[in-house]
Amino acid sequence: MPPPISHYHWPWYARMIGGRFAQHPPGTPAAEVTRAPRRHPATDTLPDRFRIADEWYGFRDLSGDVDPLLTFDPRSTGATDVNPKPLAWAHRVGAGRVFYTGLGHRRESWSDARVVAHVGGGLDWAAGRAKAPAMVVIDDAATRVREAPPHGAIGMSTAWRITDRVPGRTMEFRRRTLDRGAAIGVHRIDHDEVYHVVSGEGDVTSDGTIRRVAAGTTVYLHAGAEVGIAQRGTKPLALTISYPLARPAR
Repeated sequence: MPPPISHYHWPWYARMIGGRFAQHPPGTPAAEVTRAPRRHPATDTLPDRFRIADEWYGFRDLSGDVDPLLTFDPRSTGATDVNPKPLAWAHRVGAGRVFYTGLGHRRESWSDARVVAHVGGGLDWAAGRAKAPAMVVIDDAATRVREAPPHGAIGMSTAWRITDRVPGRTMEFRRRTLDRGAAIGVHRIDHDEVYHVVSGEGDVTSDGTIRRVAAGTTVYLHAGAEVGIAQRGTKPLALTISYPLARPAR
């Protein structure tokens, strides 16, 4: 029997779905699945990594706009391929939305809370029913602590850890006032960071370059740099600091 025309002989259909089926190994072995760090209704309830049995599809002609929500490790099934494979994704096509998942081949899958939540969240997103989490209003005063600055404990500071209690957040937003002589020690950052100076003066270091900053200035620091900031002058240095998280907070 020839293959279905929609799968192999209709380029638009392949672009719409996101790719074409290529092959799958025999059986339904267990494999290790990894969740992408970005927030999405199809994966918000899933652990960062988990093992599950299924039929593991490989694809060809993957669309360039496919950004996998889940990948699986072929080595965890005993295969020799070392490259993670896309397992689930969601993307927009014109005015529509497409959610695809490779999970769910086994009857037992539909009694697995992980699969049910994953597919339900994906369908909610595709149908436009998924809602953003409720907003969180924070009283800064309730987050105030006195502590030594991070990365070296140089001097003392007052910190307002504003976003720490927000579930599902993908970024941090904080205030910190460095006492005279205090500093956030030089350290390597794995994400972009923004320092905004509210009052006082300080010296910012980035990969050995030092710049004096004062009230009303903002410093954008790039991932991979060795950075720090030290209070200077007679007044405490007050900052707001923001940076993204590698994955949504639980």
